[in-house]
Amino acid sequence: MHLYDPWEHAASLGITVVYYPLRTSKGMWVPERRMIFLRSQQRAFVERCVLAHELAHAENGDPTGHHPRYEARANRIAAERLINPRDLSELVRVYSDGDQICRELGVTRELFTAYWDEYGGCNNRHIA
Repeated sequence: MHLYDPWEHAASLGITVVYYPLRTSKGMWVPERRMIFLRSQQRAFVERCVLAHELAHAENGDPTGHHPRYEARANRIAAERLINPRDLSELVRVYSDGDQICRELGVTRELFTAYWDEYGGCNNRHIA
């Protein structure tokens, strides 16, 4: 199975990814420059999630800023790309702790929640 690589995806779209000491956000899509700025020195899994999120903004032509509808869509798209439903289904059978599942999947709680909310969870089991 092919795993989603947001850096490869950015390159294929001709989007430059730049590390910058952002203070108020983990990442930022700047459409007029076709650039994504990522906060310097983030944990690798957070960086991957943020880049996937920002690429969703880029693909949808979203403006700079934080409109709730665009943010929710970007979270959902990033989650769909980064979370394998089979892996999630297996992890839900093993763990009841949402944070443990996030660690195993290598995604942020925010993306996990977006996925869970969109697809109603796996086997309708409550995750703490």
